[in-house]
This record gives sequence, C-alpha cells and structure tokens, in this order.
Amino acid sequence: NNNNNIGNSGMGMKNINIQDSNNFITLNDIGIYTTICAIATLDLNEINKKLLNNKLFSPIFEDIPLVKNLLTCYCESNYNEFSLLLNVIVNDYLIMDINLLSYVNKLLIVISERVLIQYCSPYSVLDMNRMANDLKKPISTLENELETLISN
Repeated sequence: NNNNNIGNSGMGMKNINIQDSNNFITLNDIGIYTTICAIATLDLNEINKKLLNNKLFSPIFEDIPLVKNLLTCYCESNYNEFSLLLNVIVNDYLIMDINLLSYVNKLLIVISERVLIQYCSPYSVLDMNRMANDLKKPISTLENELETLISN
C-alpha cells in the first residue's frame, strides 16, 4: 500500500540525518512534513484527533497558520481552498526543501488520490467541470487520475 510506505518514510523521516551540519530541520519543517504526510496517510478522524485537536501542535499552527488552514480545508471538504493552499505549500516550501524533495511527487500523487476518493464518496453522479474547478486541475488530468484510481 502506497500510503503505508509514505507513512513509514514520511512520518518517521527515517532517511534524514539531522546531525549533518549542512542539513537541519526547524519546527516549521516538522509542521509542514507532518501536515503533508498526515494528509497522505491518515483518515479525517485521525487528522482531527492527532493534529487539529492536539495541543502539542498549537505552537506550529501559530507559527504557520497555513498548515492548520490546509488541514481544516481538507477535513471540511473545502477542495477549492485546499487546492490553493496545497499549491502554496508545494511552491513555497516543498519543492525547495532538500529533506523532502525526493518524496514530493509521490506524496502529491497519494494526496491527489485521497482527495479524489473523498470528493467522490458522497456522490453518485459527478460534474467534471465543477470538479476540475474545485481541484484546480484540467478535466483531462482528472479523467486520467480517476481512471487510474478506479482500475487500482
């Protein structure tokens, strides 16, 4: 299962050597890593319990409200805002982060799959135009992703 592999490598960040003097991790980095990996691996109840309602994450949410907003949008199925915030995090943090760079594409694929499943679950009929607008993706990309998701 892709999610377990990402959870094992992402949540634990086993491959990062924090002792390396040229490579250090800040509290903000941990907050971003945890948020992205949580969306890729945890269900909504776990995200609420382990992150949003966890007092240990309050300082992270105060320092980077963007991650709390991202989690809240994900849990509340606000896909339009979620997609915008995820793009900000990817462009401003993830693609420039040497610690997470090798995981970014895989994480984004898993997150996209989870969002599609969550988006589709309450519907028996989907409006592809609305879905493309909400998820900020071209219809052709959504069709390909849904086809892959359904066939897996």
